[in-house]
Amino acid sequence: MNKILLTLSLLVSILLCSCGDSHLAKEASLYKPFAVIVPEKYSGNLEAIPIRKFVYSEQGQTVKLFLGVINEDNPYFGDQAMLYIKSVLWDIDGTKITQSNFKYTFETAGHKKVSLQTVDLWDDTVHQNFDFYINAPHDIAIDFPYNGYNQVNPANTESLPLRWTLSGIDEWEDADCEVYASNNPEEIWQNLIAHVDCSSEVSLGGTLLGSKIIHTKDSSFTFYWVVRATINSEYVSTTYDTTEIAKFSTKITDTLSTVKLSYTYDKYHSSEITHTQISFIAANGDTLSSVIKNFSNQTIVEKIRPQSGIKIVVKSLNRSDYAPESLMVDLPEGTVLNLDTIHLKDAVRPQIEVAGIVNKQNKLVQFNLYDDGAEIKENTLSVYVNDKKIEYAYITPSLQFTLPDCSKGCKVFISAQDYAENSLPPFYWTIRNVSTVYDIKGPFLQDENVEQETTEDE
Repeated sequence: MNKILLTLSLLVSILLCSCGDSHLAKEASLYKPFAVIVPEKYSGNLEAIPIRKFVYSEQGQTVKLFLGVINEDNPYFGDQAMLYIKSVLWDIDGTKITQSNFKYTFETAGHKKVSLQTVDLWDDTVHQNFDFYINAPHDIAIDFPYNGYNQVNPANTESLPLRWTLSGIDEWEDADCEVYASNNPEEIWQNLIAHVDCSSEVSLGGTLLGSKIIHTKDSSFTFYWVVRATINSEYVSTTYDTTEIAKFSTKITDTLSTVKLSYTYDKYHSSEITHTQISFIAANGDTLSSVIKNFSNQTIVEKIRPQSGIKIVVKSLNRSDYAPESLMVDLPEGTVLNLDTIHLKDAVRPQIEVAGIVNKQNKLVQFNLYDDGAEIKENTLSVYVNDKKIEYAYITPSLQFTLPDCSKGCKVFISAQDYAENSLPPFYWTIRNVSTVYDIKGPFLQDENVEQETTEDE
């Protein structure tokens, strides 16, 4: 939902009247106290704050309050102001504060009574009452037809109600709403269908199809709609809040209903063609339909007899690291059911095995790396011999490198990830050679938290 939060005037200066003993009035009036209220992040000139009668703020917003004094149009703040003030007492909705400058957060919404009382050097008491109006957060949401609703009769001449809820309107605010709707999501903001009080509802009357749409028994049409609220107040700028763009669809008149779903292989990088089976299974276990698709991203449209408790299973037939996904749905009569995309995920570690010494004269050793999912990401490959990184050659699945002198024994460790960020198991091998005889042992489990030293930048 696209929300535009209320921006309210917080730059408030309230000049306080003086009252006290009459023989001190002339002296006291030389330095008149006043209050300045600004947003928490305001860092401008306090002298520039305009005079306001009321203070408006947002629930949860923090403001800064300053006590000042003014003499012959010269304002003083902070330590300078306190040279003329003996005591300060704020009362904010029952909370007593004796600081001259402080921050305050309004945790609840509503009308807050605020007072400020000061005693100056001549023991003259000055006080003022003023009001804070704390706005509750606004929220507008669609109620009906809810997003994805698909039971609208395309030829129904009865009116279809559009309902929404606007919350957070305070007693000093009022709101009106604009409703936009279109069967083309790109043109929705160009088609205003109603401008009403936000407490009302709008009804779409007559056929929804229009004269330009040809309706067949297996076709369904989707409509998009959105509501924008305009919030008004006497003392603050007009603000707006908007629902999400929702959609609803017409029913089909075919005896079969339709399921539309898409699937994708997350982080798939292999050039190998995927083979994916999508099965629709009835509540009694019978297979209603099963199709095989040969792309890693595809949309399926399947017609099925209306029923409840259909299980949909999406399974890779040739990339075993990608786990199957399933979901349960109900398919009412005359429905086009648009499902969210199903994501197949690879959560399986790549595997590694030692192939042996492929060239004893050149001390060339080979390991094979296997991944039946997202594929090995080559730039994550590293080969360590005795904790030192060495060069290697890799052509799937073969990883080859030249051993150093291992007459006293070498420890070989290989690290890599696939494109789904699954790491090789933390295995290592020991290799020892005497002349042309090589003794390879392993794999052994290494602590995954042990970091290898490197002889060059990663």
